[in-house]
Amino acid sequence: MPENILTKNNVERLLAGRKLIDQYRQEQTGEKQPEAVEKLRAGLKELGFSSIEEFFKFNETMVFADERRCLQVIGKCDYCVGRKPSCVEACVTRREKEGKHPTVDKEGSPSMDDDVLRAINSAFWDWKKNNFSQWQIGETKPIMPTCAIKSVMIDKPLFDWYWR
Repeated sequence: MPENILTKNNVERLLAGRKLIDQYRQEQTGEKQPEAVEKLRAGLKELGFSSIEEFFKFNETMVFADERRCLQVIGKCDYCVGRKPSCVEACVTRREKEGKHPTVDKEGSPSMDDDVLRAINSAFWDWKKNNFSQWQIGETKPIMPTCAIKSVMIDKPLFDWYWR
């Protein structure tokens, strides 16, 4: 991922694409659906996206980049000793097969790689949205329910991370 992905132009493209998706969701009923799909595709193409899927991948990449920019992750994984793990089962299983813990490196330091962010964001979307949407700079919260690893908000997001 390029370091400069969070440019003003890319943020504007992201927000414009989200607006098109939101409009599509409101218009996609009955006989108007083919027109709505074509309008969405044409709008996304004007923004430089060859498909709806490409836009959603761009959205995810932008969210991950902004999360990394805004969050400082602190703490060490304690492997949830004495409590039920809040890590995602699919993430745990796959990453353990690769010899990795789902959210930490070999030393127990937090990982912010795409697999971890994707798993955390999808599994705890509602929890994160409720707990993080009014997050203030300097405030510390666990990255997942019951997790020993915490995040500190060090800057305000450039856009809504929880748009879907």
